[in-house]
Amino acid sequence: MLAPVASNGPRMVTSRFGNPIIQVGKYRYYQRAQYKGPRVNWVCSKYRSTNCRAAVTTLGAQIIKTMNDAVFTTSSQGNPVLLVENYRYNWCKRYNKTDSTTKKNWRCVKWSAGCRSSLWTVDSKVVSDPRPHNH
Repeated sequence: MLAPVASNGPRMVTSRFGNPIIQVGKYRYYQRAQYKGPRVNWVCSKYRSTNCRAAVTTLGAQIIKTMNDAVFTTSSQGNPVLLVENYRYNWCKRYNKTDSTTKKNWRCVKWSAGCRSSLWTVDSKVVSDPRPHNH
């Protein structure tokens, strides 16, 4: 769901319908808008199906801006999920008794399997670096 700019750099490919696609790792962005100059906006290919808000702006062939730090979505059961750098985090109600709390704690979805990565958000902004994952 999250479309991070990964270490294996972006490359231009063509979709099966002949449209330009930016491929970054296993994630794909399609062209959303083009301006009068060389600047182009691209959105995650999961934009319509999962409401993924990750986006890339290019100037010519160079990526100049990414919007993919944190994506808030919901699980198939309707629970809040945070996507950061290709990892999923569940909202931890232990530290947040109500939905109205602005500071929220998130745990890796693999918490029960022993991964202790977690992070904090305040007003939908990540305010702490995630602890390292063990998977």
